[in-house]
Amino acid sequence: MLWYINSEKTNELEPRYPEATVSNNSAMIGKGYTSNFTGKIAEVRIWNRAISQAEIQGNMNRKLTGQEAGLVGYWPLDEGSGNQAIDRTPNQNHGNIRGGQWVEEANFKLTQPLLSPNLSLLRALWTFLDERRLLTTRHHVVGPDYVDVAIAATLHLKAGTRPDEVRQQAVASVVEYFAPLRGGTDGKGWPFGRDVYISELYALLDNVPGVDYVETVTLQGSDSSVPLQEHQLVAIQADRISLTIA
Repeated sequence: MLWYINSEKTNELEPRYPEATVSNNSAMIGKGYTSNFTGKIAEVRIWNRAISQAEIQGNMNRKLTGQEAGLVGYWPLDEGSGNQAIDRTPNQNHGNIRGGQWVEEANFKLTQPLLSPNLSLLRALWTFLDERRLLTTRHHVVGPDYVDVAIAATLHLKAGTRPDEVRQQAVASVVEYFAPLRGGTDGKGWPFGRDVYISELYALLDNVPGVDYVETVTLQGSDSSVPLQEHQLVAIQADRISLTIA
């Protein structure tokens, strides 16, 4: 059994039982044998497999869809009122909230980690290339250079939609689209040196559920594009996305 805190492994224990037992008893979140959890819970996720550290790091600061492979329970706890916690997976194991209270979102920011190779990986790549280079060739191995991009947009919503939900979904869509490993038009990661065009942001935001139309979008104060050099990737974080709901 592995324990992770903020995506870093902190402990490893031998399980007391060889495998989990099957039971019809209700699962309690935040309730212990002798005491209850005191604090704020942003989300609860249950998987039917052991996820890797890379998966933890890639998903820890973003909302899931509920359709991810191996995800059997996902409660984002974003209802904001009432006593029910909705399970967003197809299993639909909705829960009842007892004794808790809703608070404003606990600084749960949708971010993407700025991935960069560590020193050992850089050295390994340098050695690999050094053994295969031409004698007259000099080579350097470095990590990506990230270009911070701020986005501002005005969204007009369809009647009957909840502004907070639309805003959250819009931010999540933008962050995911520019993710270095999962972004881009093909979902295989934002390419190195790929410029950011304002036209694709219009299309991206216009497809967010609940958005009627997008009035204005600006990129770093530009109304056209943000150019990137061949060694650069784009870095767009949730706190750099300003959305006005009209």
